Amino acid sequence: MELTIVEEFLLLALDDKKGKFILDTLSLNYGLAGAILFELALQENIRIENRRLYTESGALGQKNQVLNIVINFMQHEKKARKVKYWVQHLGRKSYVLRKRFLQELIEKGLIRHERKRCLFIPYHRYPAVNDKPENALRLRLRKIILEGAEADARSVMLISLLRSCKLTRTLFVSRKEYRQATRRIKQITRNFEVTEAVSQVLREIQTAVMASVASASVVSTSAGS
Repeated sequence: MELTIVEEFLLLALDDKKGKFILDTLSLNYGLAGAILFELALQENIRIENRRLYTESGALGQKNQVLNIVINFMQHEKKARKVKYWVQHLGRKSYVLRKRFLQELIEKGLIRHERKRCLFIPYHRYPAVNDKPENALRLRLRKIILEGAEADARSVMLISLLRSCKLTRTLFVSRKEYRQATRRIKQITRNFEVTEAVSQVLREIQTAVMASVASASVVSTSAGS
């Protein structure tokens, strides 16, 4: 089953049994934004010039309707914006975009939607129905990180995103594995050989996501002090 980076990110961010997200809201929002931009970059629908993001001609017409919505946002901007702007802008729209992507995972038969209530307050859960694609994804990433298996651009982008959102821990059972993986992940994301265009997109998006998550965490911590 072919999945987008966005769908892969959401599956890894969900607890399969409880159906709730296992990372904080800010990391989830900005991680989703980064995943969307990575997917558009892989499909060559966007490019970055002088740190500003541009859509390519013919970018609209995606099979994935949520990506079409995002491209439409971009094309209606009066001027080209920096990558950091789009990470934060899409992060603010994350709730609506996330619901649409989750619906696509439901339609693919990978998760189900459960409506629950706590003290009359409704909330939603998305437990796994078919975990085979996610398990295959986890195995692929583990082989790349721990065994040195060949990595493609899609996998490196996803690994860099998981690192930015502090989600890589979920791929490893023991602390020893995790320590080993942490060193390898830095090497993989730093040394992966791709075209200059893809490399620039990867660097810009990863930097923007990490900066957004970090700054939001500082604000959240200060507010709670």
